[in-house]
Amino acid sequence: MAKNVLESFRNKGYRVRNINDIRDLILQSARIYKKRNAFMVKAKSGELYNISYEKFCEDYTALTTALITHGATKDTRIAVIGVNSYEWSLSYIGAVTAGIVVPIDKELSESDIVNFIQAAECKAVFADSAVLDRIQPALAKTDILLVSLQESSDKDKYKFLYDLVREGAEKRSKGDKAFEDIKIDPYIMNVLIFTSGTTGSSKGVCLSHRNICANIMSVSKMVKVKSSEHVLSLLPLHHTYECTLGFLLIIYSGGCISYTDGLRYIAKNFNDYHISVVIAVPLLLEHMLKRIAHSVIKELPAKYKPKDEDADFSAVFKSLPFYIRLAVRIKVKNSLGGRLHLMIVGAAAANPATVETLDMLGFRTLQGYGLTECS
Repeated sequence: MAKNVLESFRNKGYRVRNINDIRDLILQSARIYKKRNAFMVKAKSGELYNISYEKFCEDYTALTTALITHGATKDTRIAVIGVNSYEWSLSYIGAVTAGIVVPIDKELSESDIVNFIQAAECKAVFADSAVLDRIQPALAKTDILLVSLQESSDKDKYKFLYDLVREGAEKRSKGDKAFEDIKIDPYIMNVLIFTSGTTGSSKGVCLSHRNICANIMSVSKMVKVKSSEHVLSLLPLHHTYECTLGFLLIIYSGGCISYTDGLRYIAKNFNDYHISVVIAVPLLLEHMLKRIAHSVIKELPAKYKPKDEDADFSAVFKSLPFYIRLAVRIKVKNSLGGRLHLMIVGAAAANPATVETLDMLGFRTLQGYGLTECS
């Protein structure tokens, strides 16, 4: 009997471990990867420091416990707003476990952010202090808990994220089992995302733990993500694409996550963290390739330089002798930290010519696709 598409898919690809929900994902990875680095982040001083899987899990269980202590239930909506950071990621998994997480774009206007918070009936907001300063006047007369992802000089104005973590850790040290007692239904809504998609007006997309976990297991079956991988998080984490692939998939696989200092510093960050995987939009890859092409052509021996300044780089590269192509590949790879080998494109279709040229340079490029509302 002929197998259908689903049956054929299940019998092919890499073996994956089953996860029931996001809590199960974090706990399994903490048990399997323990002392391995889950995050490598930069302190205000500029120094790099590591956060292990065990430490990440401890912070996660403590924060979730504190949220329950402050009244969070499975129906409590908790907004998370800010730049990509360890604190954003920690807030997200705490919120999605204790209640319903509502990721919101930090680039929206104050009125739009406040409207989404109120439309979602959020009881708490975890956000960068700069975002809280913008929206606090509009929320001053509400009983919404405001939690800053950075320590604020005005301690009476906002709760500090790590104060909640310490509060939860203390309760757990005294035997509190609220975290273990949470009953997660993987099929009900636990993620509420406001997205305009392709239709213009924003709408609330309702996702479950099972939606997210199914995507992670499906991708892992098709793409081998090793525990030695180090990903640079570039795209906004409030998007399901980046949150799933650039955060939760990496934690599931035992890899390490770092965050960019900004688009101007991407090349520097590749070298700072020795990145092996990047998830990007096509425009970024085209910009990277343009810079690489300019640098390579500039340093070619005179007899190999193209006469036409606008010559196609792919054609120029193909025309080079084998040993020079090999040297170019090594030099380009070393200029990007020495480990980069995989680029995953999302949000739009990549130009096939760009993909082919990057492949010639030794960078495998995969086209990702997934409508948030279809996960």
